[in-house]
Amino acid sequence: MKLKLTFLTIIFFGLGLYYLAQGGIYPMALVNNTIISKRDFIRSYQAATVYYSNALKTYAGKEIKGKSANEFMLELKRAVLDNLIENVLIYSELKNQVGDQLTALLEDKIPPFQESAALTVYGLNAADFKEIVLAPQARREILENQLSLKNENFDDWLKFVRKSAKVYLFTFRVNWDGEEVVAN
Repeated sequence: MKLKLTFLTIIFFGLGLYYLAQGGIYPMALVNNTIISKRDFIRSYQAATVYYSNALKTYAGKEIKGKSANEFMLELKRAVLDNLIENVLIYSELKNQVGDQLTALLEDKIPPFQESAALTVYGLNAADFKEIVLAPQARREILENQLSLKNENFDDWLKFVRKSAKVYLFTFRVNWDGEEVVAN
């Protein structure tokens, strides 16, 4: 009986891990004890891919192919992950500074937008566009304002926080060099 229970526990645990991995519900990075999930990364990466693909088609009239496409995609991966890490650092500081007022400040800061434009340009529905594109930018602007009220420079603050952040990446082909994500 005990052997059956152990066997079933192992099976259910394995199936649970498989389900979580398939859904992207596992850490891609850890930033000061805040997890960036693979799912969050994929959503941002896909939005950036759609955006740059549309921009290239519109302005350059072409697509990136071959080796340069692989290099471009690696750089995009690096930039998206770096941006997600920066967003975590900004959110954490903003939460410390304004606390419960953050939601109200965000609502005031996020402008109205065309849902069709979000879908066309980024390939995102309205809720995802607001969460992935508009909210991080609004948080950044709010923090810039908060720091300027204290006569602090946002860029200096960000540089300091990036250096002091504890960042662990659980992915291939990119590393954290102590200040930013770099491609291998």
